Amino acid sequence: DYRESLRRYRPRVYVNGQQAVPSLGTLQETPYLEVPAGNYKVQVAPQGQPASAAVLSADVTLRDGKRYTAFASGQLAKGTAGLGLREDRVRAEFGSSQIRVWHLSPDAPAVDVYVNGSKAVSNLAFRSATGYLTLPAGKYDVRINVANSNTVVLSQEITLARGEAYTAVALGSAAQPPAGARFTVDA
Repeated sequence: DYRESLRRYRPRVYVNGQQAVPSLGTLQETPYLEVPAGNYKVQVAPQGQPASAAVLSADVTLRDGKRYTAFASGQLAKGTAGLGLREDRVRAEFGSSQIRVWHLSPDAPAVDVYVNGSKAVSNLAFRSATGYLTLPAGKYDVRINVANSNTVVLSQEITLARGEAYTAVALGSAAQPPAGARFTVDA
């Protein structure tokens, strides 16, 4: 079944042909990897396979003094797999918090994002990301709906700390769990 195949498929991540992450579970993340600025080929291969067996490959350019968040998304079987890369904001504006939303659930429609009941983002499509939204530090009820509807996809309470920047990422398959969201600190 779908969930069992996800448990067995623990990909390796290669950077310029060298193993960077030996085993990564579904909807799992790693700490930031320290690499110098430059051009890189990032490859994702099945567990136990070399970079030459990669099922996903992307060329990326990293600038000096910058931090980035990368996520694999899409569906291999449908030929929509890809690597998304976004430059992170290391610190939020003074006295506030900042959060961006990144839609990486391949079979989910466009979504609207509500914060404490007010629409903050409209019609966010697959592989799209918002800019950073500035909010005071505190607790927030975040709800993601199918765009222009009352159909709730995800509802979660989050806490944002003063001075921190975050990325909220919708991941996985909407049709076949485990789908979900990750809230990461961008620093």
